[in-house]
Amino acid sequence: MFAGGPSRTADPTRTGERVQRLHFNDVSFEVPPGWSDNSVVTLAGRDSKRFAPNVVVTREAGVEGELAAYAKDQVPAIAKATKKHELISEREETIAGQQGFVLEHRFITPERAKVRQLQYFVRSGGDVVVMSLTCAEQEVKGRANMLQRMAASLSIEDRPA
Repeated sequence: MFAGGPSRTADPTRTGERVQRLHFNDVSFEVPPGWSDNSVVTLAGRDSKRFAPNVVVTREAGVEGELAAYAKDQVPAIAKATKKHELISEREETIAGQQGFVLEHRFITPERAKVRQLQYFVRSGGDVVVMSLTCAEQEVKGRANMLQRMAASLSIEDRPA
């Protein structure tokens, strides 16, 4: 579960069928069993005149294979969607208490902002959760501690049966 993001509880319906109840802050709703969770959680800061610093957390269901290979397979799509893409670093790292993988990018957004992005890849069951932290390139040094704290705060919790 992400702070302010989706959480799941299994609730019986009137017919006895199990459903998933998803909670997003103050909103909740039910979905049928077997539906895939492709959540996207986006939060942005408002303290930059260059580019709104943001965190985007996504979930890809049913990802097989090595986590590092999956992460590296995302790079061409990022390069295609941006300008002057540069992969600065890639590394294995413990994320949410388990083996994860980190990519660090520099690129120009479609809106022409020069940004730096850190992507943290970690498994949650058969899914891959990606936390992407992005800020203006010129603000990376000043925001480094905040970005590191946000990444360190990521946790993966057990889902209800």
